[in-house]
Amino acid sequence: MITQGECNEAYVDGKEAALRRRLMPFSGGRAVNEISAGLIQKYRIHPLNPPVNRPTKAGAKGAAKTRRRSPMAVIGTFHKDQNGNYAGAIKTLTLDVKSAQMRAADKDNDKAPDFRLFSGQTEFGAAWKKTSREHREYLSVKLDDPSFPAAIYASLVEADNGYALIWSRNRIAD
Repeated sequence: MITQGECNEAYVDGKEAALRRRLMPFSGGRAVNEISAGLIQKYRIHPLNPPVNRPTKAGAKGAAKTRRRSPMAVIGTFHKDQNGNYAGAIKTLTLDVKSAQMRAADKDNDKAPDFRLFSGQTEFGAAWKKTSREHREYLSVKLDDPSFPAAIYASLVEADNGYALIWSRNRIAD
C-alpha cells in the first residue's frame, strides 16, 4: 500500500534485491546515482539478461524448463554496410518486414530525414541522426504506412551484434 509518499516495506525490499541481483552487476558495480539512462537502455536490450525460471506445462510434471526473458522493446535488428546504409528485419505482432533497408537520403533542408526506410520499392519510414545525452549517436526512426493505425516511433542503437531497433510508445516532439 502506498500512503503519503511511503512505499510498502516488502515492495521496496523486493526492488532493492532486484537491483542488487541484476542491474548492479551489469553496471560494473556503479552506485545507483552513477547509472545513466543510456546504461539502463543497454541493460533492457542486453541479450544476456538472466533467464527466468518458470515451469512450462510440459515441465510441470517433470523438471522445470528455463525460458529466457526476451527484451520486449526490440522490434528489429540491422547491420550497417560499407556505404553507411542499414539492412535488417522488423517484426511486431502486426508487422513482419523480413528485408528492410535504410538508405541514405538526399537532404534538401536541416529537418529532412537522413535515411528513408524501404521494403522492396515501398517506402514506409524515415530516420534522423541524433546524439544522446551520453554523446552516443543513434537514429530516431518513424515507421508509417496507410495500413498502420498510427506511426511507430523507435530508435536504432548500436548493439552487440549490429544494431537494435527499439520501440518507443511515447513520442516527444523535437
